[in-house]
Amino acid sequence: MLFSNLVFSRIRNYEINSIMRKRSIIISIAITLLIISGIVAGATANLSTKTIDKDLAIKFGEIIKEYNDSSDSKVVAKVNGIEIYEKEILKRRNIGKLSSDNKKSNKELILDAAKTQLLLLESKRRSIAVSEDKAIAYAQKEKEMIYENPETKEALLAYINSLGLTEDEYWNDYTIKEVQKMLTIAELNEQIANEELKDIQISEMEKKSKKQEIVDRFKEQIIKNARIEILDEKYK
Repeated sequence: MLFSNLVFSRIRNYEINSIMRKRSIIISIAITLLIISGIVAGATANLSTKTIDKDLAIKFGEIIKEYNDSSDSKVVAKVNGIEIYEKEILKRRNIGKLSSDNKKSNKELILDAAKTQLLLLESKRRSIAVSEDKAIAYAQKEKEMIYENPETKEALLAYINSLGLTEDEYWNDYTIKEVQKMLTIAELNEQIANEELKDIQISEMEKKSKKQEIVDRFKEQIIKNARIEILDEKYK
C-alpha cells in the first residue's frame, strides 16, 4: 500500500465535494497521519514510494511528539508578523529525512511553516470558517474508512500510541482542530476559484483544471507578498 504525498503543499487537490466522495483508504491514512498530525502546511514529503506500515507510522509519531512536547520557544523568523519557532523547522526537517525529501532550504521550510497561518488569515478576512460539527463529521468518515482495513487501522493505532494519546483523545480533540483548518482552507480555495470562474463559459472538466491553476497562482502570490524577517543567521 502506498503512502501518498498529501501534506498541505498538495491541499490544492482538495475540493470539499470530492474529498467526501472519492478518497480511498490510502489517501485517508495519508491525510490522517500527515495533515492531521499537525504538519498541515506543506511540511514536506514525497512519500509516494513509501510503504505504509506500523514501523513507519511509529517513526512519524515519535518525531511529531518530540517537537510538540518541546518547551523550546525560540523564534527564528517572522512572516507577516507570524512567529516561526525553531522546533517547527526542525520537525519539518526530520520528517523530510524520514521521507527522503530533505532538499528544502531553511527559507522554504519557514515559508511552509507560515503558509497555513497566512491562508487561515485570508480565510478569516473573508469570514470563512468550518464549524466543529462539520470537522467532527469529516473525521468520523475518515475513521470509519481507515478502520475498515486491518492494515491501515494497525498503522494508525501505532501512530496514535507513539503520539502518547488515547484513541479518544486523538479523534475527539487532536484531530478535530486540524481538520477544521484543513477544511477551512479548502473552502477558501473553492471560493477563490469560483470568483474568477463565475463569468466564464467552459466545460466542467476545463473548469476543474482552471480551478487548480487559480488556486496555485493565489498561493504563490500570498507567499510572494509575505514579509519575511529572519531572526537567526543560520536560517538565512
